[in-house]
Amino acid sequence: FAGSPFATEQIHVATTGVGDEPSATLELAAQPNPFASHTTIEFQIPHESRVALRVHDVSGRLVRTLVEPSTWPAGRHPMTWDGLADNGVPAHAGIYLASIDVDGIRQTRRLIRLR
Repeated sequence: FAGSPFATEQIHVATTGVGDEPSATLELAAQPNPFASHTTIEFQIPHESRVALRVHDVSGRLVRTLVEPSTWPAGRHPMTWDGLADNGVPAHAGIYLASIDVDGIRQTRRLIRLR
């Protein structure tokens, strides 16, 4: 996000055809990263979309669901991951992957938990 302290990764989604929307940008960021106790994962979507946001370990196992699949309005949406798994147990130090699915498009951001 321009002027934001968040490190971002972008994926550009181009559509073609009659009635399709123009090219759109999906953004996913995390701050702080690396983190010790919690991190804010922020996503920005250009239009109302169906969104799911999950955290997986590097072997692909689901650790935490931050956003169940649901419809979200256009704009920026910050979500805090407190470092806990869905079962309430603290996640170990290591590398995790935050994955966002927006209308069938997936983007992933690497997260590093320090302790």
